[in-house]
Amino acid sequence: IKLEFDSIPSYLKDHKLVVYLYPKDSTLLSENSKKKKFKSDNFYISLDKSSGINLKDSYIFIERIKTNISEKSLDKIKVFFYKPNDTLEIPSLNVQY
Repeated sequence: IKLEFDSIPSYLKDHKLVVYLYPKDSTLLSENSKKKKFKSDNFYISLDKSSGINLKDSYIFIERIKTNISEKSLDKIKVFFYKPNDTLEIPSLNVQY
């Protein structure tokens, strides 16, 4: 997954980038997701600790995600920014695949 931003707004400081991967077949979920009865494998990426590439006009996050869900078995992706007790109410983005 490649996510590219023009810049990271200062109000997202201390937020995490969250990626939810929903499989077409729930048996592909990680054991942790199955145990918690999640419908997706969830990944939390610290914006300040993630490796990435700072280009002239954009910043590209590079994060390895370990999952059993492949491109062919992927149903949809949900992406949003998260911070505990956050009041920004930043909307999530559903990426239909």
